[in-house]
Amino acid sequence: MTAQMPMNFVPFKNLTRSQYVFETIKNAIFSGQLTPGTMLRELKLAKQFDVSQSIIREAFFQLEQIGLATKIPHKGTSVTQLSDREIKERLQVRTCLEKVACHEAIKNMNTADYDQLYQLSKKITQAQLANLYYDASVADLNFHRYIWRKAMNEILFKTLDQIATPLFTLISVKRSIDAQKLEEVMYSHEEYIEALMTADTGKIDDTVFAHATRSYKQIGVKAD
Repeated sequence: MTAQMPMNFVPFKNLTRSQYVFETIKNAIFSGQLTPGTMLRELKLAKQFDVSQSIIREAFFQLEQIGLATKIPHKGTSVTQLSDREIKERLQVRTCLEKVACHEAIKNMNTADYDQLYQLSKKITQAQLANLYYDASVADLNFHRYIWRKAMNEILFKTLDQIATPLFTLISVKRSIDAQKLEEVMYSHEEYIEALMTADTGKIDDTVFAHATRSYKQIGVKAD
């Protein structure tokens, strides 16, 4: 009998088979069940999910688009593994692009948007207090994605998503391995919202830089 890859098969309603496979593998990566460098075997996963290999390939493509999987020539597809240099480079680019996204987003945001950001911030805090690594990471990413979306620039959104998603995953897995207490290492997102509300681009830039680098410093990565 072929051994299965470690994954919790979470029920996703109203999804196609490829979307279901994509979401399940994505969640397994975020939660650390599939660690960086793990090879994603097409045939094994097709049997595990009871789907065709073409559906697995479609899910792999989606994972590659958001930076969670990497195609290795002559070997196959693996969960994205980043070197210290790659982490630093992604951090630098993410910080620069997120500043641009925030500058554009504040032009399109209204009171309802800021209220939504506060709600998303509360979800992060709730996950922190419960020390739920996966939930906290997903909630954190959703907070930032909301702002990226409000920039109304699809290329900017997709680029940030591809660059930053593996970083959020990395931090989540690292915190889990080190058994860190989230309420001690994660920071409030309210100061981020407050900076956006000032519409002061200098203050926004300082807040984005501080917010994006503090977490990475905890795992030994510093921005220039």
